[in-house]
Amino acid sequence: KYHNKPCCAVDLNRYRDLLDDNKLKNAFGKFEAVDVLHDTNLFKLGISELSPVEGYNKHQKSLNDKPVTDYSTCSVYILKLVNDLILDPSMEKVLLALSILENYRKYDPHNYDTSVWVIALYIHLGCIPLAYEHYLQLKIKSVQIDTTDFLMYSHFSTLFPSKPHDFIQRVQENFQKFCNSSVDRLSQFIQIGLERKSYSKILGMLEFRDRLERSTMRWLLFSENIQLARLCNDKRGEQLQNMHKAWRKLEMTGSQGFSDNRDWEIFSRGMQKDNLPAVLQYLNLNDKSVALKCIREFMIELIPSRQTDQKLDAYLEELVNPNGLQTSLNNSLDPSDAWSFEVFYDLYKNDGANMQSLLEKIDIKNQESSTWRLSHEYLTRLHTLKTLDSFKRVKDTALKRLIKNKTNQLRENCDDLYSDYMKQLTNACEKLNKGQNAQLLKSLSYVPLNSADLKNSLLTVQKTVRNL
Repeated sequence: KYHNKPCCAVDLNRYRDLLDDNKLKNAFGKFEAVDVLHDTNLFKLGISELSPVEGYNKHQKSLNDKPVTDYSTCSVYILKLVNDLILDPSMEKVLLALSILENYRKYDPHNYDTSVWVIALYIHLGCIPLAYEHYLQLKIKSVQIDTTDFLMYSHFSTLFPSKPHDFIQRVQENFQKFCNSSVDRLSQFIQIGLERKSYSKILGMLEFRDRLERSTMRWLLFSENIQLARLCNDKRGEQLQNMHKAWRKLEMTGSQGFSDNRDWEIFSRGMQKDNLPAVLQYLNLNDKSVALKCIREFMIELIPSRQTDQKLDAYLEELVNPNGLQTSLNNSLDPSDAWSFEVFYDLYKNDGANMQSLLEKIDIKNQESSTWRLSHEYLTRLHTLKTLDSFKRVKDTALKRLIKNKTNQLRENCDDLYSDYMKQLTNACEKLNKGQNAQLLKSLSYVPLNSADLKNSLLTVQKTVRNL
C-alpha cells in the first residue's frame, strides 16, 4: 500500500544515501498495480527507467480522469524538464519552459508547484501583470503572506509601480492587516495558554511575534513603499515615522538582525537563497540587502537638512566595514541599487564630492535591455535622479543641469528600450517553432507560447513606467 502514496518518496528520501538502488527497484517491482503515484515515486527516488517525457506521456491520460480541483503528481516530470531548461537562462529556454508549464496548466490548473514556477518565470521576463493574474489564483492568506509574498513583491516598486492597480494596493493593505490581526490576537492566545497551563505554547507565541516583527519581508516592504512614494512624488512622512518606530523596537531587543521567514522550498526540495538559479535572481536579497535599503531611506531623510545621526553612522560603519563600501554593496545589492546607495552615501557623508563622476556612470549604452532588470534598472535610476532633483541642498548649477539632463535622456529612451525588448521576445518565441524546441513540444503534444500575451503585459508595464 505504501508504494503509491504521496508520502512514500518523501519519507524514503530522508534515508536515500543508506538505501541500495537495486533493492529499492526490486521492492517496487513486486507490485502489479502500477499507477502515476507509483511511477512518480520511483522518479523522485532517482531509480525510474523512464525519462521525463516518457513518464509524462505514459500517464497523460490520468490528467483527464482526475477531478478538476485535484492536482496530479505528473507535475514531477514537467518540473524536471523545466529545471533542466532553466540551467541555460537564455530567453529562448525560459520561454520554452513557460510554454511547457502553460500547456500543462490546462490539464492541472490548481497545481501549486507548477503555478509557482509560472509566476517566477513571468516576473523574470518582467511581465508583472501576467504573473499577478496567476498569483491571485494561489489565494495566499494568513501566515503565507509572510512566507510566500516574496515571490511576487521582492522588488515591486521598481517592477510595476502602478498605484491604481490591485498589484500595489494588495501589498500595502494585506501585510499590515495580517501583522495587526496576528499581534492583536496574540495576547488573547497567551491568556488562554496560561489558563490551560500550556506554557510551551506561550513561548512559541512569543517567538512568532518576534519573528513577525523582525520579518525580512516586513522590512523590505517598509523600504519598497517609501521608495515607491519617492518615485511617484508622494508624501512619505508617515511611512518614515512608522519605519522609525519599528526600528526603535528592534533596537530595544538589542539586535537589528532580521528573521528570514521566506519559504524557499516552494520551488523545490533543498532550494535556498544561497543557491538560486539565474531566473530567480530577482529574489536574491539577504539581510544585509534589506538593511542597506532601509538605511538608504534614513540617509535620504537627513540629507536636505544636512543633519547627521550617530546611530545611523554606526550602522553604516558596521555594514561597510571591514570590506569597504564598494565590496559590501556589490556583495549585497544588484549594480543599479548599489549605484543608487553610493550616490546618497556620497551626499550624506561627503557632501556630494564624487557626485559628478557617479552621475556620469549613467549611460543608455549600459542600460539593461531585457528581463526584469530592464524595468528595475530604469526605475532605480529614475527614482534616484528624481530624488536628487528635489534636493535644495544641491546648489551647483552645472550639477543640477547634469541631473536634469540625465533624467531627460532616461525618459527619452524609455519607449525604445521596451520596443527593442518586445522584438527580442518575439524573435525568441519564433524559435520555439524550430529545431529541438519544436521537437520537445511536439513530443508532449504542446504548442509554443504566444508572444502577443507577453507583449501586451509588457506594454502595460511600459505605459506605467513612461508616465512616471
